[in-house]
Amino acid sequence: MAGVHVDAHEYERLFRATRTLDPVIRREMRKKLRDAAKIGATEAKTKVRAMHAPSLTHAGRTHHGTQHVRGRARGLRSVLAANIKVQVGSKDVRIIQGRAGIGGRNARGLPRRLDAGAPFTHPVFGHGQTAQLGYSYFKRPIAAKRDEMVDEVKQVLDEISRHLR
Repeated sequence: MAGVHVDAHEYERLFRATRTLDPVIRREMRKKLRDAAKIGATEAKTKVRAMHAPSLTHAGRTHHGTQHVRGRARGLRSVLAANIKVQVGSKDVRIIQGRAGIGGRNARGLPRRLDAGAPFTHPVFGHGQTAQLGYSYFKRPIAAKRDEMVDEVKQVLDEISRHLR
């Protein structure tokens, strides 16, 4: 799925070097990196929950956009927000948008199309197609928080380099 990478110079080399450190220190480093990326993830979750979803054309009755996930109804905005995750790997830190709980033929690309901010069409149950405007809830808000996240990551990397000396 689409992701925004927080890339810090020499991250991979430092991450490999931490293999010699105490596992507690290594676990703490991963936690701090995850917390730094959560700044952007939280902003994206806030934006998607605040998204207004007007349609450009009406195809009959209004459909309220609820998805039934594990026996309870959940709206698209809630599902999208719940699927924004942070991954800390050996090469980078990622904020990803998953698609669990989004059903239908067009589920695979829906988060990407929605984030593009351009109009897209989708079926309305039994009433044909409707066009709806997208809303940039993922890339732009995370990019706006990039400097703050990079500063946090640099602090973590400086701390790790102190441990390695």
